[in-house]
Amino acid sequence: MRDRRWVLLFVLCFFLIYLSLFAGGSREGEVRVNNGEERQKIYAVVSIMPQKYIVERIGGEKVKVDVLVDPGSNPHTMEPTPKQIVSLADADVLFTIGFPFERRLVEKIRGSGVDLRIVETDRGIERRSLEDHGEEDSDDEVANNQKGSSDGHGEADPHIWLSARNLKNIAENIMEKLVEIDPEGGSYYRKNFKQLSKEIDETDAYIRDLLKPFRGRTIFVLHPAYGYFADDYGLNQMSVEKHGRSPGPRELKELIEEARREKVGVIFVQPQYDLKPAWALADSIGGKVIKADPFAYDVIEMLRMMAIEIKRDFNMEKTK
Repeated sequence: MRDRRWVLLFVLCFFLIYLSLFAGGSREGEVRVNNGEERQKIYAVVSIMPQKYIVERIGGEKVKVDVLVDPGSNPHTMEPTPKQIVSLADADVLFTIGFPFERRLVEKIRGSGVDLRIVETDRGIERRSLEDHGEEDSDDEVANNQKGSSDGHGEADPHIWLSARNLKNIAENIMEKLVEIDPEGGSYYRKNFKQLSKEIDETDAYIRDLLKPFRGRTIFVLHPAYGYFADDYGLNQMSVEKHGRSPGPRELKELIEEARREKVGVIFVQPQYDLKPAWALADSIGGKVIKADPFAYDVIEMLRMMAIEIKRDFNMEKTK
């Protein structure tokens, strides 16, 4: 076991030395160079797929984007690999969004001496607490948490991009950095940002009008990822699992009773988590399970889809 730890330490040290020696630095207004030739596209690395969508919408043909967290993977439990650290040696910019694994990654990058622009795309966004709006711990959760359970969120809700208002803020932070890196393409990035911003505003207005009759209602989700979305449109979010734990028998019974009181027929689920608790609840209330991936690439379309499904579910009451 001790020998294995030494081998892992050696490998990590090797990668950090590699980064320090071969990662070429660059000044603002320049992109990195490969074999003496200036690269034509900005090479950006992001944490999650929704960020890739935003960077590609703004950067268009002028950017190349890689994602650290693969589709279907869980960023809450993500740990950067040596291979990913090495891949950053050639990047022009890393766009973070506030996950714990990013802090560990940034520490390793800075410790290696690599000259990499690191941009916090969540800059200027006020974070909500996971305990806001009915997401407080039940007796079962308290017992589970005393056993040391945690899904890595801490006190703040990290799912900031699931809000139209926040999404515009993230997009603006990205646009400003792309303009800083490539001033000659400034008008191109600003034009694309303006179009994207208009689309976000239209989507926000559409959802607001769609869900206005249901203000104060509760949506049921497998994982508490939609707090910002719920806040924006006057909804409450009830999570089936919290802190990475499935509900205990008492909590499941409470969820069933609450879902029946709220006349809920849909449980929104995320593919990164065990779906069994959601299916158990749906079967108990005669409801259905609908996939709503918070890490979907086209985040704008995902928000629209979720709003449509919420309206459809609440409108079903009239036909029952």
